[in-house]
Amino acid sequence: MTVFEDQLSELNASFEDAYPQEVLRWAAESFGDRLAVVTSFQPTGIVTMHMLSEIAPKTTVLTLDTGLLFPETYALMDELEQRLNLRLIRVRPNQTVEQQSRTHGANLWEHDPDKCCNMRKTIPLGRVLGGYDAWITGLRRDQSNGRRATPMVSWDSKNGKVKLSPLATWNEEMIWAYIHAHELPYNPLHDQNYSSIGCYPCTQPVAPDSPDKRAGRWSGHVKTECGIHVATENSGTHVTTENSDIHMTTENKGDTIVAERQQGFTLWLTGLSGAGKTTISVALEQELRAREVYIERLDGDTVREGLTRDLGFSKEDRDKNIERVTYVAKLLSRNGVGVVAAFISPYREARQKAREQINNFIEVYVDASLEVCAGRDVKGLYAKAFAGELKGFTGVDDPYEAPESPELVIHSGQETLEESVGRILQYLEQRALIPAAVTA
Repeated sequence: MTVFEDQLSELNASFEDAYPQEVLRWAAESFGDRLAVVTSFQPTGIVTMHMLSEIAPKTTVLTLDTGLLFPETYALMDELEQRLNLRLIRVRPNQTVEQQSRTHGANLWEHDPDKCCNMRKTIPLGRVLGGYDAWITGLRRDQSNGRRATPMVSWDSKNGKVKLSPLATWNEEMIWAYIHAHELPYNPLHDQNYSSIGCYPCTQPVAPDSPDKRAGRWSGHVKTECGIHVATENSGTHVTTENSDIHMTTENKGDTIVAERQQGFTLWLTGLSGAGKTTISVALEQELRAREVYIERLDGDTVREGLTRDLGFSKEDRDKNIERVTYVAKLLSRNGVGVVAAFISPYREARQKAREQINNFIEVYVDASLEVCAGRDVKGLYAKAFAGELKGFTGVDDPYEAPESPELVIHSGQETLEESVGRILQYLEQRALIPAAVTA
């Protein structure tokens, strides 16, 4: 139990009769830039975003772009992003719809909608929420029987975040009155009896007098929620939370929820000293973290300050150095972490041993001529090696065995850093090891 959980009953009591703006103002003051709105651009979300545009306009808005949304939904996103000047991040799943079809069969939503929602909604959302302390939802008590007990504030134990539903006490009539009063755009499908709008394969119109506004979702299945809001218990409050679009998949097997984690991988950057391995690895780390990929960077210089400080530069010690790094990379990657390893690693045999031990091993040869590398050398090591003052220097008087069949060759002397990083990211996307870029 967290300290915050002890305050839930008191907070919910104080907010029960409060205006939504009061709850939003408290959230913005309490969490600042660690607060995010999660919305699918339904009417309640539109109201929330409009209110926040006047209270805390820089609040991040997260929306799940499953690749299966209605054209009208995409158009509405674009319109509101411009009108409200939203700080909008479109979160996409790890696989495109086509890639998912190849991996799990065509039209997964027809035979396993829970898995489809988990892969395209719940897992991506869970990953992105890691950068925030609290998130705002559009849950309302009048939306369905399963949401009648929705509290204003709750503890999301699954994601370890504060979860807010500031419009929980509002009803449909109040939401639409606000939208019309402020002349806000909304999805035109609502005028065609689509009361709740999600992905087009799993959304149908409902009878105008239907008491269940979510009756058109997953028609023909017992499923009623995408998975973002799963039932959790907390101190003094029973919370129904919905889990739908996150970058980690969960499958229900009996009473057990099995998490399908991010696939681990190891990008092994090899090349001469000065080829640009560290520069590329730093840029890669920044880009991958921005995409909410779990990542660790291992660099030759920093590793030798700790893990391998007892080793020198003889062939035997170089092999031991790579052996230890391989072991660390293996542990990280098999536990769902992406590894960016930047090491000269001059010997093919040592790199081959690493390949044999590490799943999703990707060898990236950072190719630059000796002249280019020497020209970049601010430490003057090449000059000392050429003068015979430094012995055993790779590429001068100690061999570098270039890869024969690497997954990628980066010509760092001929392409920009952005081009090199872009090619590596594109390769990882094609292998479905990382999500496609999020458009902010």
